[in-house]
Amino acid sequence: MIDRFCEYLTSKIRKENPEIDDERAEVIKYGLQIMVGEIPKVFIMALIAWALGILNWTLACFVLMLPYRMYSGRISFKNSYRMHNRYVNNVYRKCVYKSAV
Repeated sequence: MIDRFCEYLTSKIRKENPEIDDERAEVIKYGLQIMVGEIPKVFIMALIAWALGILNWTLACFVLMLPYRMYSGRISFKNSYRMHNRYVNNVYRKCVYKSAV
């Protein structure tokens, strides 16, 4: 479903900008897949945090993670994804622990 949506958006972008070649279109599609794939995760985590009553801590963790995520994502997606998950899990556990204590 995400692939089809991103393919649709990429084709719309190519119609508006005919100078985009196939290689550049693939790069655009990949970037769209990454962005569109992250949006539901953020909303689900925020919804769970709201249900647990720790939304403020979670939003603070999201904001504090942004600079880390911006610089680590450029090395390797596979490695940064693993590092990101490990980091998020540690930060989220600390937030949950502090709010429970």
